[in-house]
Amino acid sequence: MIDTHVHVYSDDVATYPNLQPEELREQMAEVPSTADGVLGLMEGAGVRGACAVQALAKYGDDNSYVVDTANAHPERFVSVVYVSPQDPDPVGRLDTWIAQGAVGIRLSASGGLLQAENLAQSGVRALVTGATERRTGVIFHLHFDEVPQLRALLEDVPDLRLALDHCAGLDATALRGGPPYRHAADLVELAAYPGVHLKVTSMAFDEALDAGVDPRALVAFLAETFGVERLMWGSDWSHTRDRPYEALADLARHACSELSTAEQDLILDANAVRFWPGLASLAAATPR
Repeated sequence: MIDTHVHVYSDDVATYPNLQPEELREQMAEVPSTADGVLGLMEGAGVRGACAVQALAKYGDDNSYVVDTANAHPERFVSVVYVSPQDPDPVGRLDTWIAQGAVGIRLSASGGLLQAENLAQSGVRALVTGATERRTGVIFHLHFDEVPQLRALLEDVPDLRLALDHCAGLDATALRGGPPYRHAADLVELAAYPGVHLKVTSMAFDEALDAGVDPRALVAFLAETFGVERLMWGSDWSHTRDRPYEALADLARHACSELSTAEQDLILDANAVRFWPGLASLAAATPR
């Protein structure tokens, strides 16, 4: 398995000072969150590699720790960084992180970092265009009501390949009533754009359960709508930490269990390598 969505935090606040020490101490007491701690959890859960995704609420646009994590463990991690669209030279800042090893960029609505109509910002267009030209992966973390903004962006940047965190914030409200999930129409419409991929994460599975939807039914619906080759799993550890990491991996396996073995392998492993080429260097001997 490959986990496309983990957040790592350092306990070395001298080297990585932007994380609030009190919050760090509290979380470290709860669950393993450092790179080494997460590696141990991955080993126990049969997860051979992961994308270290910048934790905006913890570090903002200081991507040092996720980049250092991937560089220290290139056989297990790749790094996905955040660059602010308000940066005076956002593409230049992206180039700085790419030069340090980053393979992807994340744009996010969390923490107020992007506001209403944010996808129309010139910095957003510059970043996604620059990332596309550099063959750098792009992910978006959006609230579900912001999904319609993506259509204009996709029309303007037709070659854009992107992955939507947590199925673009798909929530229990959008899933209520079950198939054909008419409240999720905005997401369904994005299936017409072949570059759109979905991260089917623990948060999406939990929202399905809150809506009374079996996670297996959610995966089947998304696979039918987008194609199984456009889905990838992510745990959201250690933001999602209300259960053991192994339980998150087991939930993903369960959600995919009614698909064929080949289709399960795509969602749980191979699609991640296709989207993030840097993952192709992961140790082949690590359990799948």
